Amino acid sequence: MDLNTGSYSPDEVLVIVSHKSLGVDHVVGGFSEGTFITAERAEPTSVSVRAVRGSGGRIKRVIREGTITLNLNSMSSSNDVLDKLFQLDEISNDTTGFFTLSIADKTGRSWVYGKECYISIQPSAEFSTEESQKSWQIICGNLQIEHGGNAVIPEEIVAQIEALGFTVPERWRE
Repeated sequence: MDLNTGSYSPDEVLVIVSHKSLGVDHVVGGFSEGTFITAERAEPTSVSVRAVRGSGGRIKRVIREGTITLNLNSMSSSNDVLDKLFQLDEISNDTTGFFTLSIADKTGRSWVYGKECYISIQPSAEFSTEESQKSWQIICGNLQIEHGGNAVIPEEIVAQIEALGFTVPERWRE
């Protein structure tokens, strides 16, 4: 039974935008309140199909494209970096503007990694008497998402994970 208490802190979610060929490694900050990051694949990795006589199956696809949305406070300096990455990609007709995006929950086991990333459209311009946000939708040619908890894992569940062919680091074992 999974009854261990975990701990999560949004302040411990690390987001890094990297453009290796230009030597840029930017730690993104200034996130908005509420949900500040979402990541999702564009297509399912398999699709169910049915034949005329009721037999069925699935079609497996290797489509790993996805979108990461970063919601930043309008005052964040990270808006400047993301805007310049958008502009760099807009003026190039090749992959010069592509970058990688790494996200890690440092208090747990969840992470997201996107490569061949680009920003296809800038957020709307908004000026308000209240705090506003910029929602940056980043397209990733290859998006990997790992979901994990924030508490140590009971040995019973460690055994199940290992039976599936994966390992659990010692730090997360009960």
